[in-house]
Amino acid sequence: MNNVTLVGRIGNDPEIKENFVKLSLATNDGYGDNKKTNWHSIVFFGKAAEVVGKYVKKGDSFAVSGRLDYNKHEDKYYTSIIGNDFTLLGTKDPD
Repeated sequence: MNNVTLVGRIGNDPEIKENFVKLSLATNDGYGDNKKTNWHSIVFFGKAAEVVGKYVKKGDSFAVSGRLDYNKHEDKYYTSIIGNDFTLLGTKDPD
């Protein structure tokens, strides 16, 4: 079974392409001095891509469920998450 669920903050405004939307999600791991941030590449297709592209912005709190996808491009391997479901948990507080 290939399932992943993440909760974090959107690292950039969604990159809207012709038939998909791509964004980055920051999650934290550890605590105290051992705390680190992990960055995840998320891709949505179809209706989900339209909604994400329209309503999601940098800094929003976001939950995503999907599957891991591995690709090779010019001798480099990339891991991304193909999003199936998502929940917008809250928007970034205005400064």
